[in-house]
Amino acid sequence: MTTWLTSLHIAAVGGVGYRMIATVVGLAVIGLSVTGVMVWSRKRSPRGVTKPTVGSR
Repeated sequence: MTTWLTSLHIAAVGGVGYRMIATVVGLAVIGLSVTGVMVWSRKRSPRGVTKPTVGSR
């Protein structure tokens, strides 16, 4: 069982189609991770954030 899981993990089974799908899914995970960090960092940055002034309407 361990050999099969290892082969699946390194994309040694399934042929070219499986390798292409595994590559696309891997790149999607990387892309979502990078964009998630970018959105998170932009939300945390103080630029463009204005505090409401007291008494102004």
